[in-house]
Amino acid sequence: MSLPKKLLSAALACAMAGITIFSAPAPSADAGFALSDKIVEFYNSIKTAESKVSALVTDEETAETTEAPFDVFGIYNAYNGIGPSQFPPVTSSSAAVTSTSTTTTTTTAVEVTAPAVTEPVTTEAPATAAPVTTITTTAAVTTAEITTTVTTATTAPPTTTTEETTTTSTTTEETTTTQTTTTTTQPTTTTTAGPIPPTYLNTKGVDVSKWNATIDWKKVKAAGIDFAIIQAGYGNLTSQKDPRFDENVVNAQAAGVDVGVYWYSYARSVEGALLEAKACYEVVKAHKYTYPIYFDIEEPYIQSNLSTATVSAMIQTFCNYLEDRGYFAGVYSYASMLSTRVYDSVLERYAVWVAQYGSTKPTLSRTYGMWQYSANGYVDGISTKVDLNYGYINYPAIVSPSTYKGPLVYPDNPTVTIPPVTTTTTMPLGVYVDNTYGTEVNWAAVKADGASYAVVSAGSGTDGADENFAANVSGAHSAGLGVAALWHASSTTVDGIKAEAAEFEQAIAGQKFEYPICLDLSDSAITDAGLSASGYEDLVSAFCSYFEGKKYFISVRCSLSFINSSLDTSLFDKYDVWITSYSNTKPNIGKTYGIWNFSSGAINGISGDVDKFYAYKNYPSIMSYNHLNGF
Repeated sequence: MSLPKKLLSAALACAMAGITIFSAPAPSADAGFALSDKIVEFYNSIKTAESKVSALVTDEETAETTEAPFDVFGIYNAYNGIGPSQFPPVTSSSAAVTSTSTTTTTTTAVEVTAPAVTEPVTTEAPATAAPVTTITTTAAVTTAEITTTVTTATTAPPTTTTEETTTTSTTTEETTTTQTTTTTTQPTTTTTAGPIPPTYLNTKGVDVSKWNATIDWKKVKAAGIDFAIIQAGYGNLTSQKDPRFDENVVNAQAAGVDVGVYWYSYARSVEGALLEAKACYEVVKAHKYTYPIYFDIEEPYIQSNLSTATVSAMIQTFCNYLEDRGYFAGVYSYASMLSTRVYDSVLERYAVWVAQYGSTKPTLSRTYGMWQYSANGYVDGISTKVDLNYGYINYPAIVSPSTYKGPLVYPDNPTVTIPPVTTTTTMPLGVYVDNTYGTEVNWAAVKADGASYAVVSAGSGTDGADENFAANVSGAHSAGLGVAALWHASSTTVDGIKAEAAEFEQAIAGQKFEYPICLDLSDSAITDAGLSASGYEDLVSAFCSYFEGKKYFISVRCSLSFINSSLDTSLFDKYDVWITSYSNTKPNIGKTYGIWNFSSGAINGISGDVDKFYAYKNYPSIMSYNHLNGF
């Protein structure tokens, strides 16, 4: 982070720790080094308004007694994938090959939603912030020499070859008695047809904000600068837009400098990160970019003291929101924050830009696409000190291939066969029980056979409460399993569905659930009712809204065919959704869902076949962190 930004942040907290800044030569893309402990002192003067969720989990003596009910079922989609579950790396490039190996990766967009809540509004934008970018590939990259005064760039070309790759078909096999998903890519042969952009490219860049005053971008380009990451704003309001943002973007691009963006975060929750993402989008959508949009998360003693699960979820929330709107997203922070407060799966998922000064290379063990190595640089055309960066990934070719005008290379071998790649991911497996299974379930055997949680029927609109519900919940908990509670609705009127919600609440009262309570829409009385999409949405809203303000996390379960024929996909923007689809291939509907009911089969400890589920969110962390479902 640049010196002006640190001075401003310190003024806000009335305290500042001195930071000595150095420059260093560029390392190769896979380099790493010792952690830096230079951190700004605690921001004890920053006041934040409590979000609706945080108000619910404060001590009774400080909680806001007049707090309005909150939309709990919309908040926690933002927690998609908290924990060590692996996500496929994001790659937007049509070319990704090194001289030794080639990997084809598939981009998966993940949508997250959250309700509007009040987050702290900062009173002044920070000085120049430095975004961070990680990319999920590694390659040997020739180092480039640079001094703190940049004049010309001396860059040796990276020793890489590239090729065009065709889309690789994938086969997904879900193992029904374990918690393992195995994905195997089929071997493919691709043939190149001439020169193509290199995937890896040594570049030099700056990151700037209003604190760098008026910039002569033509001089900056002439000084050997290839790219600029420009601050768009900070916080959760569009009024906190950097006043020089549009000017810097337009003039930098006119001078031939590639441009990316960073948004400085003060959020301390997933809800706050979503509000910041929305503000960022409104500001950046006026322009096009050839480098990523970075979530700048670095506030010491505000964000560095949050849990790894929270920080990871905040990054996912911000980046997914921008990805869903067509942007290539990434995260920026200092090396120790990225190493200790972000899950590896998140760093593998997004572009990474790491900051670390006074060292020969960052300590971050994960691959990164950019390194901010100095905050004390001088570049012709910029009158102030400026942050300096090394880039290792050819982002213009990846982010905006249609406008790419950079160097091209010829592959050594125009025909390459990509071998099959198999990856294994572990995720929680769940099993369903209801009244028909009685009370003879051997829950210890169920757990030993690979289950992590039980989806227990609490009853239905047709038959009322399940008499074995409490016993099954107790048995599952005793065996160390998590529990979700399910209600099979049958009413097709708003008044009727509200009455069922009240009956469901009575059935689950006094219980604790690590997984959601869930409205099931599989009864033929509902699926065959022939309501319009808005009519079905009214039913869902009436049922779920009953639980607003009652500290429950509620989900909606329905079949894939019912979604395709009768529901609007906006349902996924409002609620946590479970999908039922008996298949060996995970459904791809372009929306994020929490649980997949993928099959029905045998499991030890239960007589007969049972429905089986995979969970794609770390629900136990959501419940315990936010004090929901009895926690």
